Amino acid sequence: IFHRMGRETELRGAQAGGGLVMTLDREGHNSFVGHKMVNAKRGDLTPSLESAFRQRRRRARHRGCQPHPAGLMACWHYRFGTSGPPAVRETHWQEWSPARQGRLWRLGEDGSWQDSWQTIHHRVTHNGDFETYEGFGSPLDVASSLGPWLEKALHLPSPAVIDSARIAGMMDLLICQGDWFAAVRWAFLSTLAAFPHTSPPQALKHWTSLFERAFMELAHELPPLERGGPSEVERSRMLTERIFPALRPDPLLVGRDDESLRCWILKAIQLFLHNDPYQAVRQFMEWARGSFGLVEIGRAHV
Repeated sequence: IFHRMGRETELRGAQAGGGLVMTLDREGHNSFVGHKMVNAKRGDLTPSLESAFRQRRRRARHRGCQPHPAGLMACWHYRFGTSGPPAVRETHWQEWSPARQGRLWRLGEDGSWQDSWQTIHHRVTHNGDFETYEGFGSPLDVASSLGPWLEKALHLPSPAVIDSARIAGMMDLLICQGDWFAAVRWAFLSTLAAFPHTSPPQALKHWTSLFERAFMELAHELPPLERGGPSEVERSRMLTERIFPALRPDPLLVGRDDESLRCWILKAIQLFLHNDPYQAVRQFMEWARGSFGLVEIGRAHV
């Protein structure tokens, strides 16, 4: 499949390319195996990338990686440098945040919440022009406004200068399902933090612990949703009222009114429950302006 796609794509240009597939690692977690490269001056990109990827695949198998049982999920992209010379850093896939270990929650078959430590990692392939973003009420230029803001919001420098890297950064923020850290962060940025302000990293970790502690307590007290008891709406309200008194004394939140704090809490709960990769991409596409195609792929999606 890749060879056929590669030969067709070479008609447009083949200065650089990359590809990855999703696998299972030794522990049974989703994992990436991939490679990207700049084509040699008189090189043939498709067989060169195939050969390099084959070596990566062999090493991955020795580490215990296996083909994913759900099927083949792959991202392959060739780049023709229209805005600058080809470089591995600018080649797709693109990622902003490196893989991190985090506690993820999911509903088990019996309707109860189960948690596990997973590797959280998002990557994108993108072709076209991402020009402005309107998610904060007014159009933001991707290069001059959104990019610098993402560096503050994610507490990491931009991995590349191209607009695709900014999309990868937005995916890190928007994909929140089952991840209290991501849900609390994006809810804060989209409710309490007026652009271009962001969340303090140490405070964010502390707030996340308060959310998660209240959630765990309530989850142990209530029967699974499938077995009756309060509805999802009522459970969200109950959780909000548990989190609120824990957050209210925080010195960084003293100037916030009660209604704004409750709005932030409820937003985080909804993101935690529902903002899976599909919803995240939908929201991004509603606010993004430009002309492009996009694929998002990630590890540890709930």
